[in-house]
Amino acid sequence: MSIAEHIAVTHLTDEPQPDTITEDSTTKAPADAAPAATGVDLVHVPAADVVIEDNVRTAADLDPAFLASVKRHGVLLPTIGYRNADGAVVVRDGQMRVLAAREAGRDVPVFVTERGDSAAARIAEQLVANERRTALTDGDRLAAYRQLEIEGLSVTAIARETGTKRDTVKQTLTVAKSDTASAAVSSGQATFTQALLLAEFDGDADAVTELTECIAEGYGDDELTHTAARLRQDAERRQARVQVRADLVKAGRRVVGEDDDYESLDRLTDAADDVTDYQERHGLDPEAHAECAGAAWHVREWGTPEPVQVCTTPDAHHARYQSFRQAIPVGGTPEAEKSDEDRAAEAAERKAARRILVANNKTFHVANVSSPRPLAAR
Repeated sequence: MSIAEHIAVTHLTDEPQPDTITEDSTTKAPADAAPAATGVDLVHVPAADVVIEDNVRTAADLDPAFLASVKRHGVLLPTIGYRNADGAVVVRDGQMRVLAAREAGRDVPVFVTERGDSAAARIAEQLVANERRTALTDGDRLAAYRQLEIEGLSVTAIARETGTKRDTVKQTLTVAKSDTASAAVSSGQATFTQALLLAEFDGDADAVTELTECIAEGYGDDELTHTAARLRQDAERRQARVQVRADLVKAGRRVVGEDDDYESLDRLTDAADDVTDYQERHGLDPEAHAECAGAAWHVREWGTPEPVQVCTTPDAHHARYQSFRQAIPVGGTPEAEKSDEDRAAEAAERKAARRILVANNKTFHVANVSSPRPLAAR
């Protein structure tokens, strides 16, 4: 299958259409129209010998990338011109290619044809030649760079062959390799800069979803940059938590997660329930608690990841704050032995309370890093 079969052709129906010629009608050409070409010769002429005709383009900005391309590859697309009365080649379309070739010391390919020499014909042809050109889309460019890489060209080689900066090539390939980012650019839903952020978080579904929603809501570059900075911090903290857990396991510590039943040491005490003076109801001492069968470690889920010692057998101790457990009345009888159902219910309550605590702390942390996105929108 040829490459031409993949090209989507769009017909712009709002453009002026040419008159239709039928067997029963003829169309008279304008008096000053260029005569039909009687032949076309492709010649290669030293750029220094080419005459550049007056041009509607008054500023010829030869950017470094364009000059680098001409120096490396020469002029790839032939210019269009004619021969004047002295036999010199005059270029009507392609003055920037000629100027770049002069600096590069290159020849210029020219399609030499019969051209109308009136000013009106020249201006009309130059306007059409410059304004009817369609630039590559960002999607086309992404696919082309990706194909160059697949063909074995390195970032440096692509930069050299295309006259593009290496950083630009690296960024383009980064977007091209992300299905989400490249699709957002190709569909016009995101600019290249926005797509670069999407590509950075490729594989982090939550981050990509948040950034996509921000882009759809019309966030500016500053707000998106701020959001991306927060998401980077979140990713770094997640990675740090993974490392802290790994270090604990390596040290032989027992590590628990959110689905386990445990209680923090500062909510437990070894003081009896009849001790009502909270000054004497101290939380469990971490060093002493290390001998407890329920001694374990948990990594904090918000803020800076830190290992925290917890207890997985809270029933072996007393609740430090008696509002969490009915105190024994003075002179009353001890609390009846708990059933397995009671213990399961208390464990479920602890887990639910802990989930709420973690969620609130995460929300508080996000608010304190000054994210521009409203909390309700998350």
